[in-house]
Amino acid sequence: MFPESQIIKKIKGNRERACCHFFEKGCGLSRLERPFICTWYICSVQKKYQALHHQKLNQNFDQTLLEIKKLRNKMEDEFIRISSCANLPPKAI
Repeated sequence: MFPESQIIKKIKGNRERACCHFFEKGCGLSRLERPFICTWYICSVQKKYQALHHQKLNQNFDQTLLEIKKLRNKMEDEFIRISSCANLPPKAI
Protein backbone atom coordinates (compact mmCIF):
# COMPACT_ATOMS: atom_id res chain seq x y z
CA MET A 1 0.00 0.00 0.00
CA PHE A 2 2.91 2.38 0.72
CA PRO A 3 6.24 2.88 -1.03
CA GLU A 4 9.02 0.91 0.67
CA SER A 5 11.06 4.09 1.13
CA GLN A 6 8.41 5.65 3.40
CA ILE A 7 9.04 3.19 6.19
CA ILE A 8 12.65 2.78 7.35
CA LYS A 9 13.15 -0.86 8.22
CA LYS A 10 15.68 -2.85 10.21
CA ILE A 11 16.37 -6.57 10.04
CA LYS A 12 15.63 -8.23 13.36
CA GLY A 13 17.32 -11.35 14.73
CA ASN A 14 14.82 -13.62 13.01
CA ARG A 15 15.55 -11.88 9.66
CA GLU A 16 12.11 -10.27 9.73
CA ARG A 17 12.08 -6.66 8.55
CA ALA A 18 10.43 -4.10 10.79
CA CYS A 19 10.29 -0.35 11.27
CA CYS A 20 13.43 0.98 12.96
CA HIS A 21 11.25 2.49 15.72
CA PHE A 22 9.31 -0.72 16.41
CA PHE A 23 10.19 -2.48 19.64
CA GLU A 24 8.71 -5.32 21.72
CA LYS A 25 6.09 -3.03 23.23
CA GLY A 26 5.26 -1.21 19.99
CA CYS A 27 6.37 2.07 18.51
CA GLY A 28 9.23 3.86 20.28
CA LEU A 29 7.98 7.26 19.12
CA SER A 30 5.23 9.17 20.87
CA ARG A 31 2.01 9.54 18.88
CA LEU A 32 2.83 13.18 18.10
CA GLU A 33 6.34 12.34 16.83
CA ARG A 34 5.20 9.65 14.38
CA PRO A 35 5.06 10.40 10.67
CA PHE A 36 1.54 10.68 9.25
CA ILE A 37 1.83 7.29 7.57
CA CYS A 38 2.47 5.60 10.92
CA THR A 39 -0.68 6.96 12.50
CA TRP A 40 -2.80 4.86 10.14
CA TYR A 41 -0.50 2.24 8.61
CA ILE A 42 -1.80 -1.27 9.29
CA CYS A 43 0.81 -4.03 9.13
CA SER A 44 0.05 -7.55 7.91
CA VAL A 45 -0.13 -8.94 11.46
CA GLN A 46 -2.73 -6.33 12.43
CA LYS A 47 -4.70 -7.03 9.24
CA LYS A 48 -4.76 -10.79 9.96
CA TYR A 49 -5.93 -10.17 13.53
CA GLN A 50 -8.64 -7.81 12.32
CA ALA A 51 -9.82 -10.29 9.67
CA LEU A 52 -10.11 -13.06 12.28
CA HIS A 53 -11.65 -11.11 15.14
CA HIS A 54 -13.50 -8.20 13.51
CA GLN A 55 -14.99 -9.55 10.28
CA LYS A 56 -17.71 -6.89 9.94
CA LEU A 57 -15.21 -4.08 10.39
CA ASN A 58 -12.79 -5.70 7.97
CA GLN A 59 -15.28 -5.74 5.07
CA ASN A 60 -15.02 -2.03 4.29
CA PHE A 61 -11.75 -1.21 6.01
CA ASP A 62 -9.44 -1.14 2.98
CA GLN A 63 -11.93 0.92 0.99
CA THR A 64 -12.25 3.38 3.86
CA LEU A 65 -8.46 3.77 4.08
CA LEU A 66 -8.28 4.48 0.35
CA GLU A 67 -11.00 7.11 0.71
CA ILE A 68 -9.13 8.74 3.62
CA LYS A 69 -5.94 8.77 1.54
CA LYS A 70 -7.76 10.34 -1.41
CA LEU A 71 -9.35 13.04 0.77
CA ARG A 72 -6.05 13.79 2.54
CA ASN A 73 -4.31 14.22 -0.82
CA LYS A 74 -7.11 16.55 -1.93
CA MET A 75 -6.75 18.55 1.30
CA GLU A 76 -2.98 18.77 0.83
CA ASP A 77 -3.37 19.92 -2.78
CA GLU A 78 -5.80 22.62 -1.69
CA PHE A 79 -3.46 23.75 1.09
CA ILE A 80 -0.58 24.04 -1.38
CA ARG A 81 -2.78 25.97 -3.81
CA ILE A 82 -3.90 28.41 -1.11
CA SER A 83 -0.38 28.76 0.32
CA SER A 84 1.04 29.49 -3.12
CA CYS A 85 -1.51 32.25 -3.64
CA ALA A 86 -0.77 33.73 -0.21
CA ASN A 87 2.88 34.33 -1.18
CA LEU A 88 2.00 36.54 -4.13
CA PRO A 89 2.45 40.30 -3.74
CA PRO A 90 -0.79 42.24 -3.17
CA LYS A 91 -2.58 43.36 -6.33
CA ALA A 92 -2.36 47.02 -7.23
CA ILE A 93 -5.75 48.71 -7.14
